[in-house]
Amino acid sequence: MCVGYDSNLQPQHLGGGNIEVMGVDISKGSPQSKEPPRYSVVVLNSEEEVLFKEEFLNKYRLLRLISEIRPKYLAVDNIYELFDSKGLISFYSRLPPETSLVQVTGRPGESKPLRVLAGEHGIEVGNGSMEEAIACARLVLRGVGYKVLVFEEETRVVVSRGRSLGRGGFSQDRYRRRIHSLIREVSRRIEDRFRERGLEYDVVAKSADGGYSRVEFTVYAGREKLEGVVRRRKGDIQISIIPVEREKLDFVPLSEERTSPQKKPIIVGIDPGTTKAVAFLDLRGNPLGVESSKSFSLGEMIRRIGEVGTPVLVACDVPNPPKLVEKISSSFNSVLFSPSIPLSVEEKNRIVKEVEIDLDNDHERDALASALYALSRYKSKLENIYSRLKDLGMEEFEEEVKARVLKGEKLSDVISSIREREKSKPREEKMEERREEVISEKALKLLERKNKRIKELEETIKRLKSERDEYLDEVIELREKIKRLENKLREITEEEFKELKRDEAISLRNRIISKLREELEEERRRNMELMKKINEMRRMRLLEVRGEAIPLKVLERFTKECIAEVDSLYGIKRGDVVLILDPSGGGSQTALELLNRKIRAVICHGNMSHQAKEVFEGGGLPVIEKDEVSVKRIGDFAIANKTELEEKIREKLSDLSLRRAREKMEWLERELSEYRKERKMEIKK
Repeated sequence: MCVGYDSNLQPQHLGGGNIEVMGVDISKGSPQSKEPPRYSVVVLNSEEEVLFKEEFLNKYRLLRLISEIRPKYLAVDNIYELFDSKGLISFYSRLPPETSLVQVTGRPGESKPLRVLAGEHGIEVGNGSMEEAIACARLVLRGVGYKVLVFEEETRVVVSRGRSLGRGGFSQDRYRRRIHSLIREVSRRIEDRFRERGLEYDVVAKSADGGYSRVEFTVYAGREKLEGVVRRRKGDIQISIIPVEREKLDFVPLSEERTSPQKKPIIVGIDPGTTKAVAFLDLRGNPLGVESSKSFSLGEMIRRIGEVGTPVLVACDVPNPPKLVEKISSSFNSVLFSPSIPLSVEEKNRIVKEVEIDLDNDHERDALASALYALSRYKSKLENIYSRLKDLGMEEFEEEVKARVLKGEKLSDVISSIREREKSKPREEKMEERREEVISEKALKLLERKNKRIKELEETIKRLKSERDEYLDEVIELREKIKRLENKLREITEEEFKELKRDEAISLRNRIISKLREELEEERRRNMELMKKINEMRRMRLLEVRGEAIPLKVLERFTKECIAEVDSLYGIKRGDVVLILDPSGGGSQTALELLNRKIRAVICHGNMSHQAKEVFEGGGLPVIEKDEVSVKRIGDFAIANKTELEEKIREKLSDLSLRRAREKMEWLERELSEYRKERKMEIKK
């Protein structure tokens, strides 16, 4: 249980090997939401004592804390609280190599709620994310949870140029040779370190200028085993360390609660290389499947073999087994078989002809031939084993006996041990074994259906490859056609080229002339329109000078903005007459804008609002309708017949005066009437 906690303890004081686990739970936000996540973090030692805890850490601070503390386990109830679906590799790459990510609630699809799981193990969980983080850490210390495996036990180390060499002269050539020489020296030092540490690896180097332009090591170990052996580097020489990703996430239990049932013993043939292939046989020589891929990693091959069965023999087709084959054989503790001399192509073809199975390429043929050849070397021994078991009535133990004998046990010892084991077994256990055999048969049928599906997919791949080859043939034909056309183009004489250039120049000149003519016509048209406007304006100005017309200030709309715009361009001053083309938008405040400028009159094209009209008439400003005077417009300018306008203004002003006098008389009569009423009331009193 948690027995203490020093609130002043800082992460830098937590060094040492006693730190077992860091528990993390999300306290606010989410990696999938707009609000950045915040985390509650607790650090426990192996005695479940709290060494450090803090709440509301952001993601940057969390990663920094993990790097400083470097715990053995990072415990969470859901890994997607730490990153979104696209951020897994980025997050996992930033963890210290010795830190394992653990999801305590189980595999996806098989998980239990954290509180239920904690209750099963006697752990009380209070309210709040900190309590849940502590529960996660304590569960891991008790062996509960699943390690999340992202990378294979395989790492690529690439030594290459750190920058493009570009184009250059002698000095650039010297620089290039120096870089290639440095790559060779660095890669050799790295290779020496791998040998010193006993790390297994393959290497592919690209030669250039007496050195190497690129060297790629495939190291059969996880990235944590390369700590202190090789480091990333940038500069003229670049060293990249790239863990090989698994095809999908694996969840491995921290402690196995039960042993897995024994799988079917098999014989495996392997063809390593750029394209790797693996073939599976049962101990009677029946093919269980053949697979090949350029992207097969060591971990993927081991996992795929384990899915099919437990290999008793691992075989190749050359006397000196490659490291990849040795690694696979040792990982299963199986017998490694290699022929005394390399198998020829003719012999491989003869061997695989005896088996009815479709092969996609030579690599699959070589893998299958290796397995069949290995089986043939043990054929007589296996037949004797079956004959002996048949005589003893022990055929049901055929696979187990053959597997154990092939691994080096004596036949008599194996038979004796099986008899002793069977005598000591209760009846229920035998029945259980029989059920397991039935389950194995079902699994074999499932495998057959899976292999059938694989074959269908292989047929689809084969068809797609055929289509791809057809497209490639078309590409080759097109490339050849392009090459022929390029050769034909080069055959054109210099004179023909000059003539072609001259024709192009003439064509370009003609296009320019045609464009200039179009522009000239456009300018002429615009010029004529402008001349018409100028002539009209001259006539308008002449009428104005003669005193026959009055100029008008034109407002497109009856708004304050439009008034300000016309005022800034032409000026609206005392005594001006304003023509409003659209008076519908203006109100009392807009009318005041014009009234305050002391203009003489307003001419309206349309209906003006009642409020605006009242403001104008109240200020003694005549409002004239468009049909009451003759108005002539040219663009932004307009004039009105002086005689008509003057007469209409006088008429409107006279009407306004009469209206005002009438309104004043009515007002006096109302006031007099009120006064009389008040006097009568006083007299009566």
